[in-house]
Amino acid sequence: MKKRLNFITFLIGVSVGISVMGSDVFSSIKESIAQSKVDYTITQSDDLEDEPINIDVKVNELVYLDLEPTESYTMPDKLLNKKSGEMLMARINNAVVKVPIKERSVSSVICIILCSILILAGFIMAVYNFLRIIFAVNKSVIFEWINVRRLRRMGIGFISIFVFNTIMILVHKHTVLQLIEIENYKIINSPLEGSILMFGVVSFLVAEIFAVGLKLREEQELTI
Repeated sequence: MKKRLNFITFLIGVSVGISVMGSDVFSSIKESIAQSKVDYTITQSDDLEDEPINIDVKVNELVYLDLEPTESYTMPDKLLNKKSGEMLMARINNAVVKVPIKERSVSSVICIILCSILILAGFIMAVYNFLRIIFAVNKSVIFEWINVRRLRRMGIGFISIFVFNTIMILVHKHTVLQLIEIENYKIINSPLEGSILMFGVVSFLVAEIFAVGLKLREEQELTI
């Protein structure tokens, strides 16, 4: 019985990890921090050799875009089929573009950094309490108030990830929309990551089920 419960708990942990790692949370952090590249363009006057050299710094950031044609059911692009040599009508749903961003508002940078830190904190909170539940199950400590509190903390962690990831993507999208406009497409980047929110809600639901069961057990013990 305990082995089966541990195996199910392990599968839940794997599914949570896959959902979180495959979500927009970490790709958003990469977009805003890890994937930036600086290009330097050096210019100097031909006539004046002693003229100071001007260095133009451009930050090229890789931006992930979810696209939708401005007109429904249209195929605005073409792709080459190398087997037949024919051009195929196509619709691009996702794209990665390199955008030069010369400057970004201080408030948006602070917001993205703060949200990234809070997302990491929520992730650590959720994983830590999940592992504590696994260890408790191995010690046959299952239907106890300590696990109810751990489940609630897991829920807080997942919902925190969802909330701050949503804020970070909205801020990032606002910056992108100021710089990019794709011909025949509109940018529809959605800030919602439903799987992470679902894990948070399910954690709270299981916690409340445990709490109701514990209250019933305590009432029965008092009546006896």
